[in-house]
Amino acid sequence: MAEQRKKYGGAGHRNPNRKAYDGHVRPERNRPLPPDFRDLYIRHGWNAQYFLATNWRVMVRWIEEAGGDELRAARKEWLASKGAARIVNTRHVKGWTAEKLEALHRR
Repeated sequence: MAEQRKKYGGAGHRNPNRKAYDGHVRPERNRPLPPDFRDLYIRHGWNAQYFLATNWRVMVRWIEEAGGDELRAARKEWLASKGAARIVNTRHVKGWTAEKLEALHRR
């Protein structure tokens, strides 16, 4: 043990010249932009992350890599051509729909 400390320096038992195991080395730091991302984003918006099995941080990076504002404008144009200015999700607060809450506040 004392010889190991002298040989490698310090109290650690790790060889500084060790090679990484195959399973512990990442091939790339960032996941590359998929070739069909632009089409998926235009058709599905942020729900494309479920088709691509990724998270919002990667989606933000991919949107910027795929064109940023130009891609967002293409998505907006596609939605307008389908007759939907935007998709509105119905939010429920403890069983109250948005319509019920709005009617309650109008009184």
